This record gives sequence, C-alpha cells and structure tokens, in this order.
Amino acid sequence: MNQPYFQFLTLFGSLVIFVAQWTGVISLRRSSAKLPWALMLVGLLIITFSTVSMQVAPMMGISLFRSGRIEWWWILPSFGYVAFAVGFALHGLQMARTSHRQAELEQLAMKNFTSSLVAACLSLPALAGVEEPPPKTNSSLPIDESLLTQWPYSLNGVVGSGGVRGSGFIAQHPNLFITAAHVLHDEEKWKSPPTWYGQVNSLDSPEGTGATSRGYFRWASYSDEVARSGPDSPDAFKRDVALAWSFSPFTSEEPATLDYKGAANLRSGIPSMITGYPAIIDYTGDEGNFLLHSTLEETTKYKGSGNYLTATHISTGPGNSGGPVWVRGDDGNWKAGGILVSGRPSEDGLNGFTSEIKTLFKAAEPVLADPVRDLIPPAKVGSSLRLASLKKPKTIPDGRPKWTRVPLNLGNFPQGAGIGSVTLNLTITTDHIGDLVVALVGPDGTSAILHNSQGAGANDLVFDDMDLSNEFRGTGQGENGIISGKWQLYVQDRLTNDIATVTRFQLEVGIDQ
Repeated sequence: MNQPYFQFLTLFGSLVIFVAQWTGVISLRRSSAKLPWALMLVGLLIITFSTVSMQVAPMMGISLFRSGRIEWWWILPSFGYVAFAVGFALHGLQMARTSHRQAELEQLAMKNFTSSLVAACLSLPALAGVEEPPPKTNSSLPIDESLLTQWPYSLNGVVGSGGVRGSGFIAQHPNLFITAAHVLHDEEKWKSPPTWYGQVNSLDSPEGTGATSRGYFRWASYSDEVARSGPDSPDAFKRDVALAWSFSPFTSEEPATLDYKGAANLRSGIPSMITGYPAIIDYTGDEGNFLLHSTLEETTKYKGSGNYLTATHISTGPGNSGGPVWVRGDDGNWKAGGILVSGRPSEDGLNGFTSEIKTLFKAAEPVLADPVRDLIPPAKVGSSLRLASLKKPKTIPDGRPKWTRVPLNLGNFPQGAGIGSVTLNLTITTDHIGDLVVALVGPDGTSAILHNSQGAGANDLVFDDMDLSNEFRGTGQGENGIISGKWQLYVQDRLTNDIATVTRFQLEVGIDQ
C-alpha cells in the first residue's frame, strides 16, 4: 500500500474517533460541571491538533514536530491525553455521587471545602443534570417544630366535637375561632359547643387538655342545604363555616386577620398554603396523628362559582376540615382567605371568604362586650344558644311572702327546636339569704327551685354558671313545644328588716335542633 494512501486512511480513522469523542464531550457539556468539561475539551483540542498535524504535515513535506533533540510530536499529545484523562476522571467522580439523596448533597455542598474542585463535584443534581422528579401533588407535610410558636402557625388548633375532630384557627379576636360547620353538624342535628386544643403537635390525642367554647354561630341556611342536596354538595359547602366563642381568650397572641376578598384572590391566583391537622394524608396514605401540617406555599388558581372553590394537585386529608387557607398579601403578611371544607386524594375544596362573613362576627359582638349584652342573632345567622341579662337592678319587697317576677326575653327560637342546656348567673344582695325563696320558670311553665330559705344569716346569694340543663333539657321539643318567649326569675323575701336586690341575672339557653 502506498504511503499517501495509508496516511489518508489513518487521518480518516482518527477523524472518526475524534468526532465520536467530540460528540460525547459536547453532550457532557449539558450536564457536567465546568472544570471536568474544560479539561476534556482542552485535551481533545491538543490531541486533535497534534494528530492532524502529524498526518497532514508529512504529506505536505513539512516537519513541525522536531526542534533539536526534543520530539514535540510525542510530548504535545501526551499533555492532551493527561488533560483529557483528568477531566474524564472528575466526571466519573460526579457520576459516582449521583445516587446520593438531594438533601445530603445540598448539605455537603454548603460545607466549607478548601478545594473548589471537590465542592463542584459534590453539587451533583444541579450540575450533573440528575434531578429527582417533583411530587405530583402538593401534599400536607408536618411542620418543623420550631414553627409551632411562630405566627400564623401558632393560631392553629384541633377542634373536638362529639367524637369528631376537625381543625380551626383563632381569628379577629382572642375569644373566637373558626372551623367548618360540618364538624359541628351530624345526623341532621347541631352538636354542643366544640372544644379548642391550641398549638397541638403530638402523636397522641390532646384529649383532656382543651378549652370548651361557650357557643358558636353558623349560617342558618346550612342545615337546610344539607337536607335538600346533601352535606357534600357545593351549595352546602358555600355555607360550611362556623364561629365559636368563649368569655375567656383562647390565646394571648394577636389573632389572624381575614381577607374579605379571599375568594376572589384565590380565583385570580395568589400565594397560598393550607394548615391543619389531617388524621391521614389522602394522597400518600401517611398518618397525620395530631401533628400540625402545612402544604407548601405556591400560587394556585382556584376554580368555582361563588365562594366554593376547588383546585387539583393539592392533598390534605380528613381532620383538616376547618383549617385555614392562608394567602400572602401585597405587604408580605399572611391573612386567612378561607377554610378547607372538602377534599379528595389530589383535590381540595375551600370556603373562600367574602365580606358576607362579617355578619357572623357582627353576631358575636354582644358576647365580646363588657358587660355582655343580650345575644339574639339576626335571622340569617344560626346560634347554638341565646343569652340575655338583667338591664338594671330589681329590689324585692321586704317581708312579703308573694312572688316578685323578674323577666328575661331570649327572643324566638327556631321552629321545632328544644332546650339543650341552661346556664344561670345570679346575684341577690341581702344580709340574710335565709329569708329568700328563688325559682326559675321557663316559657312553657317548667320550673326549677334555686334556693329555699337555706343559709340563715349569710350574706348575698350568688350562683356562677349554675347548670340547670337537667331541669329544662328536652322541654319545648317538637312543633307544639314552647321555648320562645319570656323566662322569669321568681323571688320571695319572706322576712322583714333585710332588703334584697337582684343585681345580676343572666341566662344562657342552649338550642337542641
């Protein structure tokens, strides 16, 4: 074979090999760190230049690789091969590390390495192009325990009601918390006031550590919607919110502020997250126990008409109902834009807040006032109880064995409702409580003797939160029952020389419906 033809074949074969190598290196450029890629690139440039020159120069009668006794045609390619080998080794080190978890790599990359080369090799997923696939849903995760006392996480709590658990948050006033109405409604009946377990974060139940609310408000139409179209209907979810209250605060912290444009903002897309206490995560099946969970903050456009909104690829679980949907305002602060009311394994449904919810808070104003005012809510608001108080002291005739009546009007109760509970607060000032006979009489004539001349010369008759539920519970039940109208305190001061005055008479009547 003649020399030129052999040299041409050698040159062609070298070019094929180099094209393959160049293709590999260029493809590595998309995923490798700069240092390994640069070393391999420089090495290939040197090798390519040297090899092509060695093949082409003799064909042209040119000697480029001899300078005295040093054979540069051997030394120069060697440098190229060394550079390429080092770069390839570094790339191999990267690939060996790719099986490490993302969290471990990020932690290692943050350490103070003295060698920038080693640091570059360890930051693999981003530099080597190996990324874990993102989760399909934004599922609730347990929060870091250090966040539990930070606002707004510190405003969350478990809501317990008749063996059912839900979630809630303290809103607008330290004595108020919001939850879902369906947590308090079961088998077509409203339950007793719920118990609040604030800042829970435990594997175990917080039973026995909570504060029971005094009462709650809800939309009067909720139970009608449930009866008409079922508890899982959009019309029911639009009214699925309840506001519980107490005479004492549930927290010492600043309560959450509501976003009265929450429904509109969530439809338009705004950074949001959901917090609460799911018993189990629907999508993953993970147990939530009584740990506070949160979805990741993300911008989601919710869909829906009115204030019932839904979105996919978000997963919470049963027990999270009533938990707040936090929206981040233009000032960077969180506000409550709604509550969770429904869900599927990869979908959630919200009751988004509008200005209408101000009506519920307006209904709560009498029980937040000092002194407490009569609680007779507007027709569109349902309440778990009625409350009325004596407006001015009433003096009882001295030494007269006849009844003096002191009336209280608790307004009209819903048709078919019965009495679930009765709580009395009473103070009668006197120097001899043994002179007194006292009774409470309901609108239907049911009565209970409170005091019957006991105590002799002791001063002042005082009852604080006296529970008379057993005496009156169930009365008025049914269409013919009478619980609307006046309740009356009957008092006799049977002996002379000691003036008795009713200075406090407050009555709470819980509704059973």
